[in-house]
Amino acid sequence: MPDADLLIFISHSSKDAEFACALAELLKDSFGLLPRQILCSSVDGSRLQVGAHTENVLREEVIAVKVVIGLITPNSLASSFVMFELGARWGTGLFLAPLLARIRAKQVDAPLNLLHALSAHEEAQLHQLLENISKRLDMPLRDVSSYTNSIKNTKALADRIRPKRPFPPFLKAALFLATYLACFLLGFLMPSAPKRGQNRTLTELRLIDLNSEIRDLRADYEALHIDPDSKLGVSQLAGKLSVNAGATQLVKKMLVLNDGDLSSGMKALKYEHLAYAWAMVGETQSGPEDQIRAAQLEASQGILSACENAKTIIAIVQKSAPFDNKARDTWDWMIKDEIESRIGRLSAVGLCLRWQVKHNSADALEALNIVEKLPNSYLVREEPEKSTELIGCMKSALSIKPNN
Repeated sequence: MPDADLLIFISHSSKDAEFACALAELLKDSFGLLPRQILCSSVDGSRLQVGAHTENVLREEVIAVKVVIGLITPNSLASSFVMFELGARWGTGLFLAPLLARIRAKQVDAPLNLLHALSAHEEAQLHQLLENISKRLDMPLRDVSSYTNSIKNTKALADRIRPKRPFPPFLKAALFLATYLACFLLGFLMPSAPKRGQNRTLTELRLIDLNSEIRDLRADYEALHIDPDSKLGVSQLAGKLSVNAGATQLVKKMLVLNDGDLSSGMKALKYEHLAYAWAMVGETQSGPEDQIRAAQLEASQGILSACENAKTIIAIVQKSAPFDNKARDTWDWMIKDEIESRIGRLSAVGLCLRWQVKHNSADALEALNIVEKLPNSYLVREEPEKSTELIGCMKSALSIKPNN
């Protein structure tokens, strides 16, 4: 029988034992959990009981526990046992949190690439992981000071994992089949079982594919640390041009997706991605000054238009939620995913991009107003006012904002 005390299962490769131990310590420090409430085969106090049949216990716990965290590393992708565990959990449609270390999202094959993954190399994303788990367990986080060091230690150990060369095609195909075979053997691919992605339209599946593309492009974009006032070196300029080209293509791909083939949640996601793609287009312009200004104005309009569409969809879902189960599920997802906060931030980015060109103080003040109204938890975690896209605009707005 599944352990009633168990709350979290950490699926990992034995070669990533130090990383898994650090994550387990982080979970204990952030929630005040006891070792027996976490199942992690590499952690003292959280291992399987002596004499337990490993496969039987893991088979039961991986589908019974409230939270499963999959450590996706070069080592775990090479482990058929880890793929078996994650495939079994994926087949249930229950909460599964992929945490990437030395792996990019595009290196993860289906079906796991259908899930939004977080990076262990970013402290902000580790904080997001804890907040998501807090909601799943309905358990409050302890004061952030009690686990700040554990966050840093987890990131440090993730950074120490050594990347490996890409797998040969035949090995990747074998791991893909192993994941699906795990689901089949456990009976999770039968028609009566819940299947993630069931009844998806082709347009929705295409949007899911684009989700991976935009995550990877966003990582490249954020690595640039673009400073509009600096003279870019050759390598950074090449990276900037590459991101701009990729973002421009993403805009085109998003625009051809037919809204009529998308559910409300997927439509909101489409317009969020479209706004972010436009933002990357606007922030990576190069060339003659007049050409840059024209492109930035076009991008700012694209961002603001996409955000307005997303806000309209969110408002409709919120209004329908009390009377429609499907709308209620979508609204619950929107709350947990914090899509409203991200759309608000992107709206501010669009206004600040237009402010860069027109220097209209009204745009800067409106952007500041939007940012100040974002939820406090989001502001503390993400610090949007310090981002490259907003910092100059925010400083200008604060300097002219009337004193209340």
